[in-house]
Amino acid sequence: YEIRRVNQRNQPTNSQEALAPLSELIPPQPNQFVRQSDDLIQLIVSSIGDKSFGGFEASDLKPTSADRKASRLVNFNHSLVKRFAGASVRRNTRLSETEVAEQMLQTAMSAIEYDPRDASYMSASDVARAGKAGRFGRAVFYTALLRAKRLPARLAVGLKVLDGTPPKLVDDVWVLVYADERWTAMDVTEGRIAAPDRIILSTTAMTDQESADALASALRIPPKVKVKVFRTQK
Repeated sequence: YEIRRVNQRNQPTNSQEALAPLSELIPPQPNQFVRQSDDLIQLIVSSIGDKSFGGFEASDLKPTSADRKASRLVNFNHSLVKRFAGASVRRNTRLSETEVAEQMLQTAMSAIEYDPRDASYMSASDVARAGKAGRFGRAVFYTALLRAKRLPARLAVGLKVLDGTPPKLVDDVWVLVYADERWTAMDVTEGRIAAPDRIILSTTAMTDQESADALASALRIPPKVKVKVFRTQK
């Protein structure tokens, strides 16, 4: 990706967001590598976790205790959430951590009907009780399942590329799980490991302190930018 600020001279001088460096708005993230100048950012988004790219800054994000703990939203210690987590993976089954995460995702997909109109912020137990949710609710529920299995997980907020002429960027929410010593992005709408077709603006462990405004503060991309998408050959 190439992200360039446009009409910079016409930006309102009293707007801190308008004048903020692009590097503050789009930092390196897991599997997202950044090279920057004053008004241009180049991004490489890769599905290969241990890959490095010369001249591009990589993320050093490590799991923290917040990625493992229960919170008001990610209340994996609730009996109903525990029941779903316990039924997700068969006992005595030898699976890698990534395979466990994939099975948990399928549990979330089958247990929670997707409602694209639902934009409410519900806890994992409320989502389990309702049996349906929007992308945020399903992401929270899936995060709770992962933490119940002692897999560190957090929400990612950013922009996803929709194919078209020209390609279109839409806001989206997905989950990052730390499995097999690397972060992997999981798409809670499509039910699979996420393709490298998205830009992370921010991540959140959804602690009680972060919950209220984690998503709103993350979507801070300025209105006056131009995004160019390049695709590598498979």
